[in-house]
Amino acid sequence: MNFLCPLEYDDKCDDPIFDPEGLFKYRCQTVYPRDDKLFTVETVNASTLLRMLQHTDTYKRTWCMITLFYSPTCPFSARIAPYFNALPQIYNGSMKFVAFDATEFTKLNSRYGVSGTPTVMLWVSGAAVARMEDRSLNDMGLMSFVYDWTDVQPVFGTARKADGPLHIVYDDRPDLFYLSLSLLVAYAVVIYCFRERICENPRVQSALTWMTAKMDAFGDYIAPQARPERAQR
Repeated sequence: MNFLCPLEYDDKCDDPIFDPEGLFKYRCQTVYPRDDKLFTVETVNASTLLRMLQHTDTYKRTWCMITLFYSPTCPFSARIAPYFNALPQIYNGSMKFVAFDATEFTKLNSRYGVSGTPTVMLWVSGAAVARMEDRSLNDMGLMSFVYDWTDVQPVFGTARKADGPLHIVYDDRPDLFYLSLSLLVAYAVVIYCFRERICENPRVQSALTWMTAKMDAFGDYIAPQARPERAQR
């Protein structure tokens, strides 16, 4: 217990320069990996993401990363993508930003509790610590999420939107096949629920009788005729 920080201010535990009032949740002291992709959003697969999350800093410094779980067919993912593309430039490469297609690796979604897209998560030293909820899917929502959970400061004057590298084009035109199929299912359900009333209608009964007679006549017409027996010699 002697090694725990006290509840009140202590210069041995708190940093008065960067966090004078204890506002920040996590300090992003270093960036992993430190490469030329820090100024752009990197699209990764499951193996790459897991390898990045298993990294441990040599000097035990905390490192932060923000991941966007998206779906190529989700309109909300298409809405947030341009703003997420601009985050590496807004924060001047001080934090790693990656994008992950949640539709291709479903096991990883259940592992980290990703139930829908888009899902923005903050990782600190490989552990998921925060998820963006109840915020707008734009630059203000993303920047407020970073501000509330980290000590990373944005660079003002940079563009808030970017077309790439994560580019999601959502086609909002109606799909005629699925529309026709849904209407057919709806009609079938209505007919099934009101089948007794429909069949009791005199007009429907006469129509069914007429159709039955026609089908029987057509069946007799196309049925093969019996061959006449040959006379015995």
